[in-house]
Amino acid sequence: MKKNVIVMLCILLVLVGAACAYASLHDEANTDEQRTARRIYHSQLQEKYPQFYNVSTDGGLTVYIWQMAENNYKCYLVNSVIDAFTDRTFAFEVGTTIPEMRAILSTYDVDKDDIVIRPTVNPISSYAYKIDDAYTEQLIALFWSDEEGIVP
Repeated sequence: MKKNVIVMLCILLVLVGAACAYASLHDEANTDEQRTARRIYHSQLQEKYPQFYNVSTDGGLTVYIWQMAENNYKCYLVNSVIDAFTDRTFAFEVGTTIPEMRAILSTYDVDKDDIVIRPTVNPISSYAYKIDDAYTEQLIALFWSDEEGIVP
């Protein structure tokens, strides 16, 4: 009887070990697939928005966000030391979506505290909204929320 119990326990251990090994291999494959998907996604973003890569991080980064319509936000990234918006050139640039900007920011070695989120109004947009403290807080929360997420 003891021999049967020992044999059964050994078989159980082998099966559990095999299941763990399979799960581990499966997880590694998913991780590799996710890494590959992330690389492809970042490559596409860099091709589409080259101006947002290799921005100097000295002094931090600023993300300007403007609203084009309800729930439609666009982002523009600059070095915090540079005040690029006195001439409103951003209005003629293509902005990213919030998830795209978060994905781009993930390529930088910068603390979240060194990234300033600054709402602005795009002068070529007909969508009207008021920027006040409540709007600013709401926009910052939206930008960093998990709902917007970082795509791959």
